[in-house]
Amino acid sequence: MIRVLIVEDQTMLLDGIANALSNSDEFEVKGKLKDIALASDFMRTYRVDVLLTDIYTDNKNNSLKYIASIKKEFPNTKIVVMTGLPEVSYAETAKNNGADSFIYKNVSLQEMKNVIKSTVNGYCIYPKPTDPPVHSFDNKLTKQEMKVLRLFCEGHDRREIGDILSISENSVKFHIKNILNKTNYSSMTRLAIYAISNKLIIVD
Repeated sequence: MIRVLIVEDQTMLLDGIANALSNSDEFEVKGKLKDIALASDFMRTYRVDVLLTDIYTDNKNNSLKYIASIKKEFPNTKIVVMTGLPEVSYAETAKNNGADSFIYKNVSLQEMKNVIKSTVNGYCIYPKPTDPPVHSFDNKLTKQEMKVLRLFCEGHDRREIGDILSISENSVKFHIKNILNKTNYSSMTRLAIYAISNKLIIVD
């Protein structure tokens, strides 16, 4: 069982990743934090095998600035850095500061799991030095579909979305079906994770 601490400032992403890992027999989520500055204190109390952290966390803290000190105090803990931002220098900075692996958030949840497992087994996983694909949905989705997607990203269920937009729940289901068909995603949760992490949808 791989014990994981997740640091991510977006609640939906934090919960989505935690649920995906917890639903596997291979992982145990020991904690969920929104601020990398709290990671060391947590790790002094709870033993973790992997720290999975976003670059930008709560209170404007950049995890790349914390990696070196965390690695020094917890040399046996693997650090996997993730980001949805297309800045290629982040990977090099993460590696230089002691991160064991680096992934972009547009990977599938299964690929994320594979990276974590490979890192625990001693491999360093880094992307090729090319920008990750980040695509806007504006040219694919109608205004109403964008409203549905935004509300879903904010955490509303189908009934709540229907109430907010003054449409029936069946209409919401119809829009969701069209959204998934147009974006080639299998679920709204995965689409929401991609949209939020790549700043295509900004939620509070």
